[in-house]
Amino acid sequence: MALALKDLGLHEGSIGLVGHHVFLANHERIIFDVLGRRLDWVIADDILIELRSIKSDAEIVLMRKAAEVGVGWMSSMLDAAVPGATEGQVAGAGLAYMAEHGGIPADIDIASGPFASQLKSHFALPSWDTTRLLEAGDLFHVDGWGSVGGYFTDTARTTVVGGTPTGERLEIIEGSIAIVEDLLSFIRSGVRASEVNARGQALMRDLGFDRLFADPHGGKAMPDGRTPHFQIWPYFGHGLGLGLEAPWLTIENDVVLKPNMCFAIEIYLNARNGEVAGFEENIVVREGLEPENLTRTMRPRWWQ
Repeated sequence: MALALKDLGLHEGSIGLVGHHVFLANHERIIFDVLGRRLDWVIADDILIELRSIKSDAEIVLMRKAAEVGVGWMSSMLDAAVPGATEGQVAGAGLAYMAEHGGIPADIDIASGPFASQLKSHFALPSWDTTRLLEAGDLFHVDGWGSVGGYFTDTARTTVVGGTPTGERLEIIEGSIAIVEDLLSFIRSGVRASEVNARGQALMRDLGFDRLFADPHGGKAMPDGRTPHFQIWPYFGHGLGLGLEAPWLTIENDVVLKPNMCFAIEIYLNARNGEVAGFEENIVVREGLEPENLTRTMRPRWWQ
């Protein structure tokens, strides 16, 4: 690299650096040893991030293929979530599917039963439990993201093992589905990321979910002492492409959505007893139309 920069006459001016978070100090040392001077690096990731946020028509074809495999991947795991299986066996069914269909998971967050109040059973690798057997009636949620042909799929579903959700479980599952589906009908080119977030927050309030993000108690307890509903993180989705990408749908982000931007639209909600339900779909923004739902073939309510 150092010799190439010198041959091109680029070693004496400022050089834009993309991917600075993976540029090692050892690389800098090698360049210094070859050139005898330090280079004037200018962080330029923002240029590539903006370019990558809008996909070409050819990339959209690849995104559709990734989503198709992703639907099969998620479905294979939900099918495997039966009484007597472990979360590891559920993940294993998904790993086998991805290997057969040209994909590779980045991670699979699974939680169930006594761990259902968490995003994943283990906050270390692997992200799933390999010992506890799933029991009928366990709340079960899984979020899987990974690459197919270089492009990402990222979906989440929640169900009850061997049964049908009722009570608060049904409330948070249906709430997560309703919020994501409403956001899909709201998203258009020309809408700002912050407007999508504001819409999501308004929907939470309309459905009776408190707008709380970090502290599940929000600094106070509910009158009956229970933990209030809350959204785990302050966004309702993120860009999707060669990985989990910008833009993020936060209240502070005023970026305008444009045609051929791809997103994973998601939400996780907590019941007052702490259990978590998540739901996530993959979309392509279109000009003047509702977004194309790339994962529409996977039913939202797995118990039906």
